[in-house]
Amino acid sequence: IITFDAPAVIHVLKDKRGISHPDIDAAISAHNIILTAHSLGLGTCYIGFIASTAPYVPAVKKMLKIKYPYEIVTSICVGYPKLKYDKPVPRAKASTDWIE
Repeated sequence: IITFDAPAVIHVLKDKRGISHPDIDAAISAHNIILTAHSLGLGTCYIGFIASTAPYVPAVKKMLKIKYPYEIVTSICVGYPKLKYDKPVPRAKASTDWIE
């Protein structure tokens, strides 16, 4: 239910021992996954609830065999959308002023 019956779910993990900002690095990676999937015609949806402090999180970690030092930052449902929801944004031609 929580993954909306998606055909694939990508779990983005961080290494808690990481230097600098592993949460930010994982978020940037997740966003790049979203952009790449979109360019391939796939639909995506962030599911941050899986990484929350909900009572079932230990069961999810056990099922996925996620152990220290790794931790789920976010999850991404991926699949082909049932309808085409993406359209180009209408734009006026940009005006150009030439300075000589």
